[in-house]
Formats: sequence, C-alpha cells, structure tokens
Amino acid sequence: MIKNCHPIDELGEIRKQIGRLKAREREICDRIISEYGSGCHGERYSVTLHRRHSRRLDERLLPPEIRDDTRYYALHEVVSVRTHQTLGPDVTVPEVAVAEGL
Repeated sequence: MIKNCHPIDELGEIRKQIGRLKAREREICDRIISEYGSGCHGERYSVTLHRRHSRRLDERLLPPEIRDDTRYYALHEVVSVRTHQTLGPDVTVPEVAVAEGL
C-alpha cells in the first residue's frame, strides 16, 4: 500500500512494478531453460521444468461455411481496467488487467 496515494495512482505504480518483475522473470526463466535445465538447485530453491502440450482447433483450417457462420460462436465479455500515466517524466505504454467471464 502506498500512503497518501489515490487508488488509481497506486494501481498504476503496482502495474509498473509487476511489468518490471515479469520481464525479469522471463529473462531468468529463459536462462534457466537454456543453460541449466530441470532438477537444478540454487541456495534456497530448486527448479523443475514441466512441458505441457495441448490441442487447439485451428479455425483457419475450417471450411469457410463453418468458420464464417455466427451460429458457431458464443459471445464472451471481457472487462478490463486500463491505467495510463498522466503525470511524470516517464510516460509509458498503457497497462491492462483483464477480468474474464463477467
């Protein structure tokens, strides 16, 4: 919690921090995957790599009469809260949090 801070400003700052942390996490994970592999240990943590495969329907391969028929689609609403930095020298790209299924 940031003291004396409007909730919208706090949300924006939290998302900035999360963005930096996620970027660093991606860098570290990529390094672990390429250099260390599964079953390696640090001083306080160990890692295991889990691979998951899934099957997905490739809509591009469907015949147009099915792909373009709206009867085969369901409406799915997504509500998002977007933050935009409005004050300060380092204005950044908007950050988005998504809540699905509302």
